[in-house]
Amino acid sequence: MPSQQVATQQQQHRQPRRTAPPSPTRVATTFQRLLGDEIALSLKTRTLHAITSGPQLAGVNGVFADQATRLDSVMAMVASRVAPSAPSATLADYISLAPPPAPSPPPRAGSHLDDWLLEGHVRLISELRNLIDLFAEWEEADHQAFISWLLHEHEAMSWGLSTLIARERLADRAMPA
Repeated sequence: MPSQQVATQQQQHRQPRRTAPPSPTRVATTFQRLLGDEIALSLKTRTLHAITSGPQLAGVNGVFADQATRLDSVMAMVASRVAPSAPSATLADYISLAPPPAPSPPPRAGSHLDDWLLEGHVRLISELRNLIDLFAEWEEADHQAFISWLLHEHEAMSWGLSTLIARERLADRAMPA
């Protein structure tokens, strides 16, 4: 009898699942949307890398090139979660599954283009935080850990970009008019 009471007490202390476990299709769709967001951010990064000019061209282009390379790795890792049953597919195959990225407004007149890129990171960081909560609710610890890693990557890229923007603004102020 005591063992039955202990078992009953253990069951009572377990956290009940808040929602039904997600279907594999729902998880794949979540990652497809995320892949679309990563692609949009990569395109913004590559656009800025291609059109950047100015006195600090080498340093600025280095930051954009580094971020584009990091985003390539991130996209490949997200793509691998879109369809784990098809590991031999190429990145292009996975990209074709992704929904088109949401249109992003062009940079505001008078703003720095790198602010436009930073806004993309900030929006994606917010979405990643929401996904961590969603995967926690679904009790998908592996996906939750992966999204946490992605969040760390985007926060690091965002911090690097913020530092670059601050340096550019200081340099702009220091230059005589």
